[in-house]
Amino acid sequence: MSPITVALTPKYNEIWQNCHNLGHEMIVSTKIRRIFPTLEFQISGLDEKKSYKLSMHLERADNKKYRFDNFTLSCTSCISNEPMDPPKVVFHPRGPQTGEDWMLNSVSFGNVRITCSKQLEKESENYVHLLSGHRYQPVLMIYEEDKPVFVSKIEHMVFIFTTLYHNDGIRVYKRSMMLQGMAPCPNPMDWNPVVLPHLEPNEAQDEDVDVDIINLPELETDETEEEEDVDIVN
Repeated sequence: MSPITVALTPKYNEIWQNCHNLGHEMIVSTKIRRIFPTLEFQISGLDEKKSYKLSMHLERADNKKYRFDNFTLSCTSCISNEPMDPPKVVFHPRGPQTGEDWMLNSVSFGNVRITCSKQLEKESENYVHLLSGHRYQPVLMIYEEDKPVFVSKIEHMVFIFTTLYHNDGIRVYKRSMMLQGMAPCPNPMDWNPVVLPHLEPNEAQDEDVDVDIINLPELETDETEEEEDVDIVN
């Protein structure tokens, strides 16, 4: 039997690779947001008759915190003060399926949502809290009888989680994907500076988000990753 292999579907592999080449930033403010590019995979090498479950988690790629310097227009890093906690695991909603079923079509983890709010993470098993200014690696795991039998990490899927784009190239590219129908439609309120007080303590300072906020061009209101309306309970 052939070994198990996991790869992004060609359509999304190209987008993830282009984002990686540009310096991938994934943004969110205070709500729940879909991940774009989509986590869509092709799986092969499973035993057609055996039963498998799939999960996705976003693990820290390193123990550093990254920040953008508005004066040098470059990204710097330092050792993060945040603990390397075990990541939250989100299982695929289809549950156990035969290997034949998993390999028949592409597999999407469109159920996974990301947020910068620890409180919102508790609202659903699909909500994942991430730390602003940190790099994350999506990890797909395959289980047989609840035991992990395969772990997939694709290098060009690593991204920096942030509360606004510092990289104009990635912002423009993702917007172009939206115009081509490759990404969810934007929420025009995503760039409202009112969201900034909801950041984790000291994150507004660390992200340098207080610089020239009122002078952002109109194009900045065009987002590609969709934010969903989720009430925040204080």
